[in-house]
Amino acid sequence: SQNVKGKHYCKVNLGADPDALLDEDDQIPNNQKACEAYPGTWIEQEPWDIDPPECLGLPEIRDNHHGNAKTGKMVSYLWEIPDDIPDGDRCVMRLRYNMTSLDFNNVEEGSWDPFFDLTSAHNANPPLKGDPTGDWLNLGMGVASPLQLQVNTAQFGRTFQDRTHTFLVKKRPDEVDNLKRIVNYNVRGRRGNIVQVYPVVEYDFVPQDL
Repeated sequence: SQNVKGKHYCKVNLGADPDALLDEDDQIPNNQKACEAYPGTWIEQEPWDIDPPECLGLPEIRDNHHGNAKTGKMVSYLWEIPDDIPDGDRCVMRLRYNMTSLDFNNVEEGSWDPFFDLTSAHNANPPLKGDPTGDWLNLGMGVASPLQLQVNTAQFGRTFQDRTHTFLVKKRPDEVDNLKRIVNYNVRGRRGNIVQVYPVVEYDFVPQDL
């Protein structure tokens, strides 16, 4: 984290046509070697010198239950806004949901990376292909096979969601005592029942319990 360690970026001259960088083959490099060959200048930005972020393990979650933990409620993180953020400062929050799968584990293939090996862009012959057929029960071809696995390899080993939000941090009102808790009471989901709104959730308040 840049809270405690410096981060690097590639500084390039965008020239008169910065929109040209929107081209897929003309992106600003994210590593030193490619940056200097671009050509660009690899620059280190100093750390913020603040407390490191919390790094916590997730609770056990049932498959395909959209983040519901054993408590029956969505997995969440209670963030207490630091007092040293200036009034009116704009913050950026990035949320990434990375998904891997253990549905397929063919030992004969040896060890493989669920992201790079299953992505055709990185591996011309991935161990798992779309909707594969085979003798998955080891009962012999023609006895209980071939059986087909309903597999979409785009759902394996990838960043499933990537969301970025910006928000402003406002100073605590003078009339609110420093010992009192201020809660960001919000809403989520869509109007309708669970069938109508799926795969979203029903209209609800966040947090559910105060």
